[in-house]
Amino acid sequence: EANMHGTRLADWDLALLGITRDGSDNGLPAPLDTAATPTQLIWGAQDTWIRLRVGQRWHEQLEGAAFAIIDDAGHLPMMETPDQFNQILLMFLVTNSEQ
Repeated sequence: EANMHGTRLADWDLALLGITRDGSDNGLPAPLDTAATPTQLIWGAQDTWIRLRVGQRWHEQLEGAAFAIIDDAGHLPMMETPDQFNQILLMFLVTNSEQ
């Protein structure tokens, strides 16, 4: 069962409305292929908000980026599968802390 404590925060519904209203105005400040920082993408295979193919495209554009897919997660793998998400992230941080 997903941990949805975030929905119990004051004004979370207003924040969601703002994201929905302004989401199309979001953009990256530079093309992905210019990123010079080690990057870990973690994607939920069941994400119906931002489909897996978008993550795969970003992975192709981010040279050297690590890409992990969590089969049993949707758009919020950090909340839906926190143990698996944290394991992936910690391994990435340990591997890249020496660079």
